[in-house]
Amino acid sequence: MDNQVGEAGQALIATYASLEKELQLGSLFTYGGSGVSSNFAHNNNDYDAYWYHPDHLLA
Repeated sequence: MDNQVGEAGQALIATYASLEKELQLGSLFTYGGSGVSSNFAHNNNDYDAYWYHPDHLLA
C-alpha cells in the first residue's frame, strides 16, 4: 500500500508538470506496511441523515 501512495504522489507531480504547474507535496501519509488502516475516528453522532429531493433544485 505504501508503494501506491508514493506512486500516486509521483503521478500528481507528473500531471502538474505536464500542465506547466508546480506542485509541492508535504510528507506522505503512509500505512507503515501494516495494510489499510487509518488514525481517524468516526463518530456517528456527528452526522445526521440527509434526504436528496430533486425538486429542491428547481428555480
